[in-house]
Amino acid sequence: MKLVKPYPQHWFDISLGTSDAHITLTASNQLSLISCEIYIPNSKELFIHLENLKENIQQELGFELEWAELPNKKASRIKALKQVNFSDINQWENYFFLATRKNRNSSTSFSNIY
Repeated sequence: MKLVKPYPQHWFDISLGTSDAHITLTASNQLSLISCEIYIPNSKELFIHLENLKENIQQELGFELEWAELPNKKASRIKALKQVNFSDINQWENYFFLATRKNRNSSTSFSNIY
C-alpha cells in the first residue's frame, strides 16, 4: 500500500500497487457517512472475479459490502458504508479508527485475492 500526498478534499485514494483498482476513503458531511471502497476504473472482469468470491471476502472482512457493477459505466466499486454524526466531536476518533481498520482489512483481503 502506497500513500499519496493529502489534499483538502473529502476523499483520499490509496494505491493497491496496480492500476486495475485502488482504495478510496470518503467522508461526506452532506450525507453523514464515511466509506471505504475498492474502485475498479476499467475492469469488469476483475469485478466479476471478486463478486464470485463475495461470500469469502465478506466473511474474511467481517462485514457486508455494497457491490456496484455500474453496468452503463466502465468503472465498478465495492464499498463499505457507515452512517455517522460529524457534529459529535467525541466520535471523530472512533470514525478515524473505523475507516483505517476497514482500509487495512480491505487492503489485506483484496491484495491476497488479487
